[in-house]
Amino acid sequence: MAKGRMIELQDLWNDRNLPTELKMKLIKILVWSVLLYGLEGWTMTKADENRVLAAEMWFWRRMLNISWKERRTNRSILEELGVKRQLLGELVTRKLTYLGHILRGSGSVLTLQIIEGKVEGRRRRGRQKKQWFDNIKEWTGMSLVQAKRLAQNRTAWKKEIRRCSQMVANRQ
Repeated sequence: MAKGRMIELQDLWNDRNLPTELKMKLIKILVWSVLLYGLEGWTMTKADENRVLAAEMWFWRRMLNISWKERRTNRSILEELGVKRQLLGELVTRKLTYLGHILRGSGSVLTLQIIEGKVEGRRRRGRQKKQWFDNIKEWTGMSLVQAKRLAQNRTAWKKEIRRCSQMVANRQ
C-alpha cells in the first residue's frame, strides 16, 4: 500500500521546483504513515525487518529517480540525501511507546491480560513462532517484569525507547 502511495505521488517526485528537503518531509508524512499504520501489533521477523529496510531505500531511490540499473549503493544515496536509516527506528519507537502505554495500565485491561497471560495446554511440535513480546526482549534485553517496572517511570521509559531506537537504527 505504501509503495502504491509512492507511485500515486510520482508527479511530486518528478517536480524539479520542489526542494529535496520538502520531498523528504512529504515522504515521511504521506508514505511512511501508510507503511507504519497499525505496526504496534506486528510481530517483526528478520524478513519483515529486511522488507522495511528495502522499502525505505526504494522510497529514497524513487524520490531521486535513481534506477537500480545505475548500480548506486544505498550508502551513496543516504549520503546524497544527508540522512541515516530511520524507518526501522521509528517502528521500534512506536512499538515500545505502545508497550509502555499498555504496561502503565492506560490501555484496556484486556490488552494487558493478553500480554501477561499464559495459554493452557500443550504447544505444537516444532520451532516456536516468534511472538510479539519477543521483539521487545530483543530490542530492550528486558523481561516483561523489568519492562513493566521501568514503564511506570515515563522519563526512564522514554530514555530506554530512544536508546533502543538508536541501537536498532544504527545496526544497519
